[in-house]
Amino acid sequence: MANTKRYKVFHDFREDINAGWLWISLDKDSERRQRGVVKVINPSKLNGKRRIYCEALVIDENFRSAYNNEDCSAKKGRHEIKSDQAVIVLNEWYRDKLGVKPGEEVDLGITYPCKLNFWANFWACAHHPQVVVRITAWLALISIVLGILSLCGCTIPLPSVLKSILKCH
Repeated sequence: MANTKRYKVFHDFREDINAGWLWISLDKDSERRQRGVVKVINPSKLNGKRRIYCEALVIDENFRSAYNNEDCSAKKGRHEIKSDQAVIVLNEWYRDKLGVKPGEEVDLGITYPCKLNFWANFWACAHHPQVVVRITAWLALISIVLGILSLCGCTIPLPSVLKSILKCH
């Protein structure tokens, strides 16, 4: 499991409600991969089975300024992000998946799988807030499996029973 760190959870912007990313503050010596896929685990919920995969964007001064200075009516229920805080900004979809609430301080394990990790990218799509992205991910996986099975069917002789059933007349 990933090393855990205590993060304060924040609401995301309203326009990011269907976005497949989170915003995270990183230490100076942390691994920094802008827009990389991350795996986030909440070890305190369901024995660490509360996890998400999604794209991670790094909180910088521009984001912090926009977040803290947004119109007060739109900021209802949000707290101010300080530059020295360990912060994670999540939309409601990902907060529900992790079992966390805005304003809470929680221990989360965050890891960056390797850059070309097929499964991490697949799970990022499979955990996406938009249903069309989730369906597309599963259809792509089914297509790959069917393609592999069809290749195996062409190279491995079928039993004689199947040959007689499939035989063209």
